[in-house]
Amino acid sequence: MHLQTGPTSPAGKSHSSDNATTHGGTSQKLIVAGERQEDFTALFSGLLAEYSPETPSARSLVEDFAHAQWFLWRRIRAQNSAEHALYEAQPDPALWTNASFHTLTNMERYRTTAEHGFQRALRNLEHLQYAQLSQSNRELRQQNFETRLSLDRERIALQKERHELSVARETRQVEAAAQKAAEKEQADYDEACGNFDVPTVTQNIHVQKSPHGTVTEFDPSNKVIRADLANTEYRFPIESVCRAYLFEHGIPEEYWWDEECEIHAGCARHTLTQTLTRDTWLQMADQEKQNAGGHAVSGYEFFNDEDE
Repeated sequence: MHLQTGPTSPAGKSHSSDNATTHGGTSQKLIVAGERQEDFTALFSGLLAEYSPETPSARSLVEDFAHAQWFLWRRIRAQNSAEHALYEAQPDPALWTNASFHTLTNMERYRTTAEHGFQRALRNLEHLQYAQLSQSNRELRQQNFETRLSLDRERIALQKERHELSVARETRQVEAAAQKAAEKEQADYDEACGNFDVPTVTQNIHVQKSPHGTVTEFDPSNKVIRADLANTEYRFPIESVCRAYLFEHGIPEEYWWDEECEIHAGCARHTLTQTLTRDTWLQMADQEKQNAGGHAVSGYEFFNDEDE
C-alpha cells in the first residue's frame, strides 16, 4: 500500500507553503488575506480528534487532509468572488469579454485541482482508517467517515447553491429593471408619435377668402417648425410633419393643385391632410419662403413614397 503524504520535513513543508503567492485564489501559503490562523487550527484540531492518529505518519496524513480541505475552501471562495465580480461589472454574460471567461476558466481549473487534492487526501485517510481499525469497530468508523465526507460535500454544494441563487436573484432584478425601462421608453415614444407611426408635428393651415383676396395662416409657422426639426435636444427627434388644411369657404383658385381640389372649390369648410417626411416638408417650406402670396405650395413635385 502506497500513501501519498507530500513533504513531511519542516523545511519541505515551509517551501511548499511559500509557493504561488500571486493572489488568494491560487496561493499555497497556509494563511492569506481574509483567513485566520485560529480557524485552520480549529479545523486541524477537529480532524485530529476525529481520526485519532496513532503514529507520526498517520498524523501527517491528517495534516495533509486539513491542508487539502483548507485550500479547497479557499478555491471555492475565490471562484465565487470572481464570478460575483463579473456579474457586478456586467450582468449580461453575453457581453463579457474573452478575459472574463478566461478568468472563470482559471478559477474552475484551480478549484478542480484543489478538489483532486482533497479527494486524494481523503483516499489516503481512508487507507489509514482501514489500517488502524479493528474488525470489530471498522463498520462504525467507516460510517463516521462517510458521514463526514457527505457533510463536506453538502456544505460545498450549499455554498454553491447560495451563490447561484444570489446571482439568479440579481439577474432577475436587472432583467426586470431593463424590461421596465424598455416599456417606459416605448410608452414615451408612442406618446411622441401620437396617432402617427413616427414622431410627428401637426401644422394647421387655415385658408379663407376675404375682400382683399385669399388669406393663408400657418399654425405653427414654418419658422417654428423648422426650429423644431433642427432641435437636437429632443429625446425623439421629429421625423414628419402633418399638414391639416381647412378651406373655410371652399378651395380658392390659388389651391387648385389638381382636379380634385377644383371640384371642391365651392365646398365650405373642406379639409385636406398631407403627411410629409421632414425632407419633403423642408423643400416645400423653402419654396413657400419665396412665395410672394404667402400661400402653401402643393408640394406634389417634392413628394416621395413615404409621403401621404
